[in-house]
Amino acid sequence: MASEVQICKLALARIGADYQISSLSEASAAAQACNLLYEPARDAMLREHPWNFATKYIAPATLTGTVPGRWDFMYAYPSDCVRVLEIMIPVDAAPGTSEIPFEIGINESDAKVVMTDQDEATIKYTKRVTDPNQFDPQFVTALSFKLASELAIILTDDPRLNASMEANYRNAVLSTWETDSNEGLADPAKTVDWLDVRG
Repeated sequence: MASEVQICKLALARIGADYQISSLSEASAAAQACNLLYEPARDAMLREHPWNFATKYIAPATLTGTVPGRWDFMYAYPSDCVRVLEIMIPVDAAPGTSEIPFEIGINESDAKVVMTDQDEATIKYTKRVTDPNQFDPQFVTALSFKLASELAIILTDDPRLNASMEANYRNAVLSTWETDSNEGLADPAKTVDWLDVRG
């Protein structure tokens, strides 16, 4: 099973760093660098692709107050969201509806909101997954290369190693995206009538 420490150890091994860490809270330079970089790298990767393992649906209550811009409705931005993917097409949508426009913004209370003209909207989004045991195995591999590319700058100050790890990351993540995208068969006309309990 994967863990934050194991992913960081894999990243350190990729740059040939002779470091042994057992916790990200250690005082060593390697642990401090991993602690600094791990969460931003993970969240950046989660935002880059609609990962199957991190896809979540929510039907939030409509927020009251003045809706920013030209939109009719607004909903709270999910607290565990790193990227809103789409507003699901409802059962009573007009034939041929392929997508529902939306926008992310800030309301009059300075709260982050999802704005749309869709009443009783169901939001599909990428969740901030923090438990590495829920990661796709290929995601773990790609994340270790992403961390390695950034750790190379901090721990080795070697631009060539950084470039090599960045190239390995790009190759790994492209392969991971392809596999992830081919798992399942999306139905563009699928509705969300099964999701009838609103938050």
